Amino acid sequence: MANEAEAMNEAEIWQCIYHFVDSIALKCALDLGIADIIQARGCPITLSQIANDVASSPSLDIAHLSRLMRFLVHKKLFDATNPQSDSDSEEETLYSLNHCS
Repeated sequence: MANEAEAMNEAEIWQCIYHFVDSIALKCALDLGIADIIQARGCPITLSQIANDVASSPSLDIAHLSRLMRFLVHKKLFDATNPQSDSDSEEETLYSLNHCS
């Protein structure tokens, strides 16, 4: 019982320590204009389309952008849908705005 309480307290401390990541990720999304890019297209778009439309960073790393988008979707700031695909074709995840964005 004491170990469980200690683990819960430690988890709470780690959450406090790393809570700043939420605001930094949101700042990155705002700086890159991700919501504006999706809104300008008027429909859900792929990660590649977002990367192509980011004007502020010509050397944008698509892997980092992917991690950022996964984090923002996890935080429910954007929505992501995986289109139904045949076994022959791989389709990218589509990102869209939601009530938060």
